[in-house]
Amino acid sequence: MLDMYLFINPLGSTCYHTEQNILKLGDSLNEKINFNFVPLMNFKTINDVMCRMNIPLNNVDIRNRLSENIYHSSIDFKAASFQG
Repeated sequence: MLDMYLFINPLGSTCYHTEQNILKLGDSLNEKINFNFVPLMNFKTINDVMCRMNIPLNNVDIRNRLSENIYHSSIDFKAASFQG
C-alpha cells in the first residue's frame, strides 16, 4: 500500500486539476493507494489566488474575503472527508 499526501489550495483550479490527474493515476495502477488531500491555507496561497485574479496585493478587503473563503472551504473539505 502507498500513502500519498497532496497539500492543496481549496480554491485553486490548478490543485483541482492535479487532484483529478492523481486520482486517474491511482485508478490505472495495480497497487492500492491511500490518497490524503490536505487543505493548505497560508499567506502564499492567498497571494497566489490574488495574483492569478489580477487583484492588487495591498487590497485588504479582498484579501480578508479570500482568506475567509479559503478557510471555510478547508473546513468544509475536512468535514466532508470525515463522512467518507
